[in-house]
Amino acid sequence: MVEENGQFTAHALPQATFWRRDQPGPAFDGKGTWKLQKGAPYWELKLWFREISGQSANREITVLVSGGGLSTYLYRWKGEEGEDQYKLERRSVPPH
Repeated sequence: MVEENGQFTAHALPQATFWRRDQPGPAFDGKGTWKLQKGAPYWELKLWFREISGQSANREITVLVSGGGLSTYLYRWKGEEGEDQYKLERRSVPPH
């Protein structure tokens, strides 16, 4: 979940897509801070993981932004650019 206050939480991310393509491992959870910036040629969301699976961390990844309006989504290439994508979907969160 990407929050307006610059924080995010992630659940069950595949390690092979986000960290080590050459050494797949178990899915992981994490949380940290984010920043939206203009890349070339895509908009990018930089994710700084401060915690991964309950352990202190300091790792950064980039996910790309695609679509527009209510059809906007985030993704990361599973392999080389142009191959399959791992799509991060928008979900409604019930009010507290």
